[in-house]
Amino acid sequence: MNTFPISPTDPAADLTRLDEMRRAIRSQALEHLAEADRLDVLYAAVTGKDQADVAQDEVQS
Repeated sequence: MNTFPISPTDPAADLTRLDEMRRAIRSQALEHLAEADRLDVLYAAVTGKDQADVAQDEVQS
């Protein structure tokens, strides 16, 4: 994704680019959360801990 700074004085000047950036970042965040879930399952399986406890530990830290 090519990112060019949005004008700080008029952020609505390029709504298409703003929307593309917003969607790209949201998509990346969802990908990271999915990977974190997979790693939680793996960690729980290796350590014998309950998967829900593993995920909850991360949220609280």
